Amino acid sequence: MYESGFVGFDLWQVKSGTIFDKIFVTDSPDEAKEAAHEILERLKAEKKQKEEFDEIESKRVEEEMLKEQDQAQGQGQGQASSGESGSEMQNEDIDLERDEL
Repeated sequence: MYESGFVGFDLWQVKSGTIFDKIFVTDSPDEAKEAAHEILERLKAEKKQKEEFDEIESKRVEEEMLKEQDQAQGQGQGQASSGESGSEMQNEDIDLERDEL
């Protein structure tokens, strides 16, 4: 049997940012199954937490966008009521040109 203190990996990443935080090497299928089960359970829990966070974040962003839209509409209404709209001003310009002819 050959003993070594090193293990090398040649990895190709499809998605950047992949992190390898645990490496399990064994010659026991039972130990490998147990470790895989623990890792998969932890990954499921992390995925559920991420989905819950993403849902909360999505709602927060949506609420912010609606709030900004409401504010923009409120400002737009204030400007239209305080003065004439662009189409009203254009109509007056057309009327003045007709009068000059």
